[in-house]
Amino acid sequence: MVPLKGGLLAGEAPKEAMKIWDKSPVRRTTAKWALRWVLNHPEVTCVLSGRGTLDEVKENIGVANETPPDSIPEVELKLYKEVKQVYEKELKVNCTACGYCLPCPQNVDIPQIFHIVQSKTYV
Repeated sequence: MVPLKGGLLAGEAPKEAMKIWDKSPVRRTTAKWALRWVLNHPEVTCVLSGRGTLDEVKENIGVANETPPDSIPEVELKLYKEVKQVYEKELKVNCTACGYCLPCPQNVDIPQIFHIVQSKTYV
């Protein structure tokens, strides 16, 4: 579940991460990069990715069809490692905004607070 980190990995990537993805001769959306990484793991048998349109569902199916386990070449795996380091540096709060922490007994909107904290630090 949440292979795209609550949509974060499907949206605009940090500029430093995009520079890394641009090293690849193959152009992909950030969502495709993220789904490929998940699907590459042999222990993953099902990916639950929330999509809002039929085109997004078709995109997911296409990525799943072209990414069997252990199919990502080593050169791309190195790019993933570099991008992961960028996200680890940039993301101050590791929250997908899933809402499992709600309702908070103190009526705090925890995902919103984390979003505010992150938006102040994300470059």
